[in-house]
Parts: sequence; structure tokens; C-alpha cells
Amino acid sequence: MKVGSEMPATDEVKIINISMSGALLKADRRLNIGNKYALKVGYKGKAMFVKAVVIWSLLADGIEDAKGKIKPVYLAGIQFTDVTKGKIEEIVNFIEADVQKDAVQPACGRQDINGVINLSHCSSPDGHSMEEGSDRHSHALTSRILNCTGTDSPDEMIEEIEALYDRYKNRTLSYYGILNIEDFAESEEIRKAYYRRAKELHPDRHSYLPPGTLEKLNSIFAYLTEAHEILTNSDCKEEYDKSVVSAPVELSNEDLARRKFEQGKIALWNGKLPEAEMLFHYAVYLDGSWGKYFYFYAKTLVKLEKCRDAEKAIKEALKLEPLNVDYLTEAGSIYQVMGLPQRARKNFEEALRLQPSNKKAHEGMKGLTNDNGGFRDNILNPIKTFRKIIVK
Repeated sequence: MKVGSEMPATDEVKIINISMSGALLKADRRLNIGNKYALKVGYKGKAMFVKAVVIWSLLADGIEDAKGKIKPVYLAGIQFTDVTKGKIEEIVNFIEADVQKDAVQPACGRQDINGVINLSHCSSPDGHSMEEGSDRHSHALTSRILNCTGTDSPDEMIEEIEALYDRYKNRTLSYYGILNIEDFAESEEIRKAYYRRAKELHPDRHSYLPPGTLEKLNSIFAYLTEAHEILTNSDCKEEYDKSVVSAPVELSNEDLARRKFEQGKIALWNGKLPEAEMLFHYAVYLDGSWGKYFYFYAKTLVKLEKCRDAEKAIKEALKLEPLNVDYLTEAGSIYQVMGLPQRARKNFEEALRLQPSNKKAHEGMKGLTNDNGGFRDNILNPIKTFRKIIVK
């Protein structure tokens, strides 16, 4: 629904959906879980005042302004606490009746509704921590708003969740660790890291996972939100940082490799390829037992046009996990860049045998067909062909 909005200390608040018991909101300020808010909801001359409590809240997006600052966009599910059924029912029924009169409806329904909502903060909870798993109350509509269809490989995602959950249960996963940033990072870096990690780890994005894994992900996401709440509060952050200093931990090679790997992923996402290459190289040097370390190392090397080194790295990944579809498709892509279509085809075919629906493998096979074994490149791109000869 398109809703006009007014709210003290904010620029924009919108109702996304409303029912007899609550509403789904989008705002440019965080609505903390457990907080109570006063609302004025108006629609075509009808208005009502209600109080509501925030059931769940998450950072859903960010919009960069002209000065390069990111303006956050939050989603929140609120539950009405002191409104009589008759008052809200009158508004909702009026809206529904209005929509039904419209002969042309948007695909998602109830989209052309104008109204006014006013929010003013009434009270806040005593603590900063959020109850574990509270984001399970998220409305299914959230997934459609976020447009978060998971792009990660299920096996790779499950592996990451299991590793994070083990560290979480063993109390070796710090607030900075769950955010994938260095200890004592500044507030701006914390905010950006939370935005990135919330999009990666939100349970609605990974609804395809097995129930047991999804439950672990809920715990991890709750811990991520807790980390954000603590580290964005200056007093709490100061106390937490003191505890980090007072309890230094000597990292094993495995833990240090994991840290370098996570830092490498951040560098790769930010396009800092030389830095990512160094960090992934450090990770595989410290701990060569994880295929995903070699996999990301290979992805970075091929972006740097170091194809031979990328080939060696992906071969190491496949030695550790020969049936990993992601590694097979990456190997196919590397051989495709190197101008070795037969090797590329072999890897794509093996990936499709294991996972017939794999999109990247299908695209790779299609690219091989279109290239006609490299013949088209030879004619249209002599420089690329010359590079392939040098690589060979």
C-alpha cells in the first residue's frame, strides 16, 4: 500500500500491510523490538489512534545519498495493544471495500491505498539484548519486499551456518566476528557490516534449508542483531571493548585462517582484489583442509587474470571435495577463460550430472556452444586469443 506518512525525527514511514491485529511498516529509523509506539492511522477522512509494540525489526536496505552517506531502510512488524476490534475493523473493512471497487488491481493486491500514519516513541525496553529467535515472527511478506531469493549454494550455506553456530555455542564468536569486521571497528563500519550481514543471513532468504539448520540460523541472526544493538550503543560498546582487551585469546592456525578468510571475502566483495588475494593465500597457507578457502582463492585469482594459479587453487578445492558442484562449475569457468573448452565441458557436465538444475553450469555449456570451441573468439577478438596462447 502507498501510504503518506508523518513521524517525528524521521523523514519517511510507510504501512506495507495492515490487519486487525497489527501492521507491517517500512521506516528510515530503527524500531526496536519490544518498544511501544503511538500511531495515528488515517484513510479518506477516517482516523484512529492506537498503541503498538514491535514484534520484530530488521535492517532491510540502504539508499546512498548525494554525499555518499547510506540512509537505512528498516522493516518492522508491530502488534496493536490497546485498540478495540470495532475501530480497526472499520478502517480495514473500509480499505478492503475501496479496493474491491477498483476494476484494475495490481498483481500483489491492496497496493493503491493512501493514508496517514504518525508514530511517536512511548517507551523502550530495559535491556539491549534481543530474545533468541524473535525474528521468527517475521511476516512471509518480508521475503517479497526484500526480494531475497537466496543465491548461495545450499551446501555452501549450510557449511557456513554450521561453522558459525559451532563458534556461537562454544562462545568463541565475538560480536565483531559475527559482523566479519576487525575488533574495535568504528560505528560507520559496524553499521555497514550489519547491513551486509543481515541481508546474507536473514532466515527468510534461506527458507529452503532443513528445519534443524534453519533453527541454527535463527539463533545466529538473533546474535547478529544483538551484536548490532550493543556495538551501536557507545556506552555498551565501550564496556564490551574493555572485555575484549582484558581477555586476549591466542588463536590457533585454524582460527587465524578462518579470520583471514572472512576478511578476504569482505575485500573481494568490495573489489579489493590484491588484498583479497593476499588474505585467501594466507588462509590456505595456515589451513589447507577447507575446500572453500581454495575456492574463493581461485575466484579471486581468475578475476586478476592469474589463470594458471586459479587452476591450481580450484584443483586443490576439488581434491578436498570432488563432488562439490560450485567447485566444478568454477573449474569449468576457469578453463573457459583459459580457452580450454574440452576441460571446461567436462567440469560443467559433471556439475550438471550432480545437479541438473545448476544455472551456472547451463550458462557455461551454452557459452561453449556459442563460442564454437573458441572459433568465434579467434575471429572477433584476436587480442583475447593472443592472451589465451600466452596462458597456454
